[in-house]
Amino acid sequence: IRIVLDRVLKISKSYMVMNGEVETIILTEKKGLDSSKNLIFEEIDFAENVPNQICEVLYNYEIQSVIIEGGAQTLQSFIDANLWDEAYVFIGNTIFKEGLKAPKLKKAPIKTKNILMDTLSVYLND
Repeated sequence: IRIVLDRVLKISKSYMVMNGEVETIILTEKKGLDSSKNLIFEEIDFAENVPNQICEVLYNYEIQSVIIEGGAQTLQSFIDANLWDEAYVFIGNTIFKEGLKAPKLKKAPIKTKNILMDTLSVYLND
């Protein structure tokens, strides 16, 4: 099941994520949208505790595990809300001088492994 955050429904209907072939729950602030079999719209308030609202929607659909592949803001919001169990962080050897900073984990990794030119660090939330 795909879970998509799209506050004002900017994702084009021509994108694969909107084709209805895979069950997809779209979290939006738009009201009164008609869902179909595989394309489900759920309204949340993006001005209020978004991670907890997302978890409530997941709970309502009996989804017990989720992989968050979001941007820095989305990831950091789940970290700050302490709504994570484990994190896998890849660090490459390229240094970016511009752009968004990565989310911050306030823990030490439990395991670090070199994979070719990258480093994988694994973090657990106690």
